[in-house]
Amino acid sequence: MRGETGEGTKDRNLLEADLREIFHSVNDAIFLHDARTGEILDVNETMTQMYGYSRAEARELTVGDLSAGEPPYTQERAREYTRKAAEGTPQVFEWLASDSDGDRFWVEVNLHAARVDEEDRVLATVRDIHDRKDRTRALDRLNAASRDLMSAPSEEAVASIASDAATEILHLPLNGVHLYDGDADALEAVAWSDPVAEVFDGPPPAIRRGEGLAWQAFASGDPASYANVAEADAVMNPETPFRSELYLPLGNVGLLVIGSRTAGDFDESDEALARVLAANVEAALERVERERELRERNDRLEELTSVVSHDLRNPLSVAAGGVELARDDCDSDHLETVEQAHERMGDLIDDLLTWAKQGETVTETSPVDLDLVATSCWQTVETAEATLRAEASGTIRADQRRLQQLLENLVRNAVEHGGEDVTITVGDLAEGFYVADDGAGIPPAERETVFERGYSTSQSGTGYGLAIVRRITEAHGWHVAATEREGGGTRFEITGVERLED
Repeated sequence: MRGETGEGTKDRNLLEADLREIFHSVNDAIFLHDARTGEILDVNETMTQMYGYSRAEARELTVGDLSAGEPPYTQERAREYTRKAAEGTPQVFEWLASDSDGDRFWVEVNLHAARVDEEDRVLATVRDIHDRKDRTRALDRLNAASRDLMSAPSEEAVASIASDAATEILHLPLNGVHLYDGDADALEAVAWSDPVAEVFDGPPPAIRRGEGLAWQAFASGDPASYANVAEADAVMNPETPFRSELYLPLGNVGLLVIGSRTAGDFDESDEALARVLAANVEAALERVERERELRERNDRLEELTSVVSHDLRNPLSVAAGGVELARDDCDSDHLETVEQAHERMGDLIDDLLTWAKQGETVTETSPVDLDLVATSCWQTVETAEATLRAEASGTIRADQRRLQQLLENLVRNAVEHGGEDVTITVGDLAEGFYVADDGAGIPPAERETVFERGYSTSQSGTGYGLAIVRRITEAHGWHVAATEREGGGTRFEITGVERLED
């Protein structure tokens, strides 16, 4: 082999000089180590800053010495990665490292085989990702806290969970939640951290209409961040002990306030995570208000149906008794007509009460076997010579009692309008189920009208059967539509249903 010329040696020296300059100037930590023993041969300046070792100290270590030491971040695992990289398979992984003081931090490691001075080496490039991992862990914990928020029974409970989350998850200990009080026309403190109580020597003061930056943020609905709140134009108290502050509106319900005694203390990550928390708190407060309104509505409905049932049934019973007494005095065909009218009124009262009660929003559901419920309702409806084909499979999430009422009404409707020997099929849809019959069908112009209260084409019908079906589907958050069955007849499709895996 021809020896190197002077020019070739010069080029190689220049190349090595360039590589060494790159080695020591990049922002990532780099160290070169022996592929077989893991001994560290050289490191760059960034590595000494990241791990806290001098260059000479680092050369006395192995790559395993830089690991946290606990499984799976052990010396044995580090050597395994090194071996694979040396064999020509680059390794990229996250690692829990340990610095010279024993403090642990997360890094991302890239290992590549290298040939240096005719020896097999491995080049490690290490990037500090501790802040990124902290944010990921904080987001995971915020997601867990959101489950607690969404199950909290009251606004006060939501506010308390929010304050604890800001303190323990976001490490922002000076915080409080204020909720709007319409009577006081102010944002009243509902929950606050212990450090805030120490600052104010008790509960933080209410924020009254038009007062300071906090009300300004609440009124605008836009989050606001101040690096030094004492220097802001609209500050309520220029002598405030706080410097950095975040104001995070909770819709039109309240405000999450986060502070610090240090100016410029919140970075972009702090603000982003605080906004995630505020969004979760806002959703939880909206849920509490919505559930309160539903309870009040259901209570009013229960009271109304009780009054209607009592005040209508009593005089109807008196009238029915009068008919029986009248039969003893005279024999008249008119009494038969009156008795039929009383029976129809009784049916109307029953259906009216059912229609009203089925309008209550479903708040609790459970897994329900659709085929089992369909078969069960067949036993409770007069079906004459009708035939049931229960072809539905699997499980859905529903209020079983109301689901059975829905299916009973659809079966009863099919028998009343499709004939005594009608065939009724209950089957699956991708997002729900259907009930079909081979009767006469419903004209296209009437397929929406049939769900209206009081609509009926039957002399004996009350017009509430399909209206109740719609009420039950809406109470579940489902949708019902009347269509034509393939081959003729009617098909009712219920969609938006949560199907569970078998």
